[in-house]
Amino acid sequence: MGVTSAVPQGKGWITKINSNFSALDNLSRNDNWQTNITPINGWTKVNGGFKTFRSSGIEFLWINFHIDSPSGAKIKAQTGVEIARLPTNEGYGRIVSCYAYLQNSQQGNSVNVIYNAESGHHTVTFINTTGYDITCTSADVYILATN
Repeated sequence: MGVTSAVPQGKGWITKINSNFSALDNLSRNDNWQTNITPINGWTKVNGGFKTFRSSGIEFLWINFHIDSPSGAKIKAQTGVEIARLPTNEGYGRIVSCYAYLQNSQQGNSVNVIYNAESGHHTVTFINTTGYDITCTSADVYILATN
């Protein structure tokens, strides 16, 4: 709801919000982080999780975790590797924002991050778009997706 709908001509909207926080209670669908992300292809999850929430009538999936790579792992040039699977059955296939910080031997290299929301998949994948292999020891992953 826009400010002018909640408060005529948008005046006093801070007072209106401060006097009635009940509308804000509807933002969160799942207030608890779920930590049951399964590492795959030799990757080992260290910490983090995911949660769902709603804002302005739109549902979001927020994924944030740290993961260790297999010993001596390389993300080969022009290829992808699935690193983790989520148990969610919901389709959050439209990426709003994504980022992965790689702790690696080639400083400054990065990978594209994809969340595959197709039924039965729900995987997080790193895509190396460079022309050479990237060696990394671990990664911090952040994804915000909507359906």
